[in-house]
Amino acid sequence: MRMSKNHTTGLVELLAIPADHGRSRRARWRQRGGTVAALVGLITTVLVVITPSVANAGAIVACPTDYTDSRLVKDKRGNIPFGYAFELYRYTILSATPVFVVSNGRILENGSDSPFQQTVTTTASVTVKVSVSVGVEAGVVGVFKSSVNSSIETTRTSSIQVSTTVTVLPHTTVIAEYGIDSYRIEFGASVWRTRPGGLCEEWGWYPQTTMAPTVFERWRVRNA
Repeated sequence: MRMSKNHTTGLVELLAIPADHGRSRRARWRQRGGTVAALVGLITTVLVVITPSVANAGAIVACPTDYTDSRLVKDKRGNIPFGYAFELYRYTILSATPVFVVSNGRILENGSDSPFQQTVTTTASVTVKVSVSVGVEAGVVGVFKSSVNSSIETTRTSSIQVSTTVTVLPHTTVIAEYGIDSYRIEFGASVWRTRPGGLCEEWGWYPQTTMAPTVFERWRVRNA
């Protein structure tokens, strides 16, 4: 037996060379092989843990037939992600509230005993535009037209140099405002992504809120 200068018992035993050297070498290889196998088993376990499972993904279902819109799926580089082809959208209107979006306003006060007339003219404009974070803008506007008001359009900028004459009664104050008849619309998009084999993966529900202009601009007069 050859002894190490370090007299630690464990180290002495590791450096001991028995008479049957070949058998000892085979034993050490078997021990190392067991260690490697254990490491491989550990690595395999770790890989299984970090690999996404089907349970973490959306459910795989039959593709809907009543979807409203679709588009080709592309990543930020313009490539189509592996295994996907199209996103399918179905839009649902949750609420639609009429809103008059003002571009110009004038306060007209008459402190006299007689009515008077005042001409007011627009000098500034305002733009109202449909904004869609998930879905296809044209398809969303189409649903707005069919479900809310057929006069809705994608975007509108109000006109300038539009005049009107307002009659103000004695001892009254009125407000003359110019703007666009619009809607504040809350809606949601149900989304699926097509998969191989004619199936789809559920991709989520996305609630959104947007303003939607109509083609109508006007002056309106109201009491202050």
